[in-house]
Amino acid sequence: MSLIDTQNSLVIDVTYNCNAKCVYCKWGHNATKRRTNQSDNYIFITKKYLQHLNIERIVFSGGEPLLRKDLNSIISYYKEHNVKSIIVITNGILLNEKMLKRIVNAGVTGITFSIDSFDNKTAFETRAYTNSQINKIKSNFIKVASLKQKYNLELGINTVISSANIQNNQLEKLIEYVNNFPIDWIKFQPIFEDNFVKKNASHLLLSSKYSKLVRETGKRILDISKMETNNINFWNSLSDILSGKKLDGATCGLDTRQAIAQNGKIKICSWINFPTYEITNEPIKKTQQKFLKVKQKCKTGTHCFCLQNLKQTWKTI
Repeated sequence: MSLIDTQNSLVIDVTYNCNAKCVYCKWGHNATKRRTNQSDNYIFITKKYLQHLNIERIVFSGGEPLLRKDLNSIISYYKEHNVKSIIVITNGILLNEKMLKRIVNAGVTGITFSIDSFDNKTAFETRAYTNSQINKIKSNFIKVASLKQKYNLELGINTVISSANIQNNQLEKLIEYVNNFPIDWIKFQPIFEDNFVKKNASHLLLSSKYSKLVRETGKRILDISKMETNNINFWNSLSDILSGKKLDGATCGLDTRQAIAQNGKIKICSWINFPTYEITNEPIKKTQQKFLKVKQKCKTGTHCFCLQNLKQTWKTI
């Protein structure tokens, strides 16, 4: 089993600036407010807090983390605090060999590429990449993969499923391509409606007409994938949701292993502001027990897949 599913992790949004203009993401659009770096107070989590949460894994997210000029200092801070795994999520545009060497020397132990497709037409439709950009991302991906063993890197891929890449075997083609490289895992999550998508990219949303295709795609991907990936329950539960069912919030898997730092709060779920983790004399399990009660009343949907681990098993109602 990969480290992504075994370590207590903290996801930190270090910036909401981005050098891509993904059609379905608000951080790629200049009109979006708060497209700026997160405050240092939100990024440099104290040693006491890290120990309180028993954090073994830090994941830098965004926006595009590589846009931060002080990213090396941020990485080094967590290396000095003996965090075992330090991961950067990136679209790959800036991740050339020079950049990779720099962040690895600072303490990075893993790279997660955000890739929906290497097909030029699909990449443009979903992320507005030019042919030049997708070629650069592909080149950087190949280079990082070739240096994986040298730097002892964990290498993963995050893929957003949309109406564009669920069709014409695009996801299967992506798997067949990355099977040629030493990838540890590929994690799928569906595009979700956060009001921005509905207004700006509604054509990319999944709907009931894709329910059967999603289920079939999942089976094919599990048949051909040479790396760890979402189990069949992910594809089946997504298919059920598209057919009109809802996720059972009580089966959420975010109780014990995951935390996320956003806007000065450290919480269990991106979408629920209570309970937040606080340093008290109270055992950490007390916070998780509060979350157990709150999540049973969750208004669930495709957004609930965003922080799931690869082995997460949902129930639908």
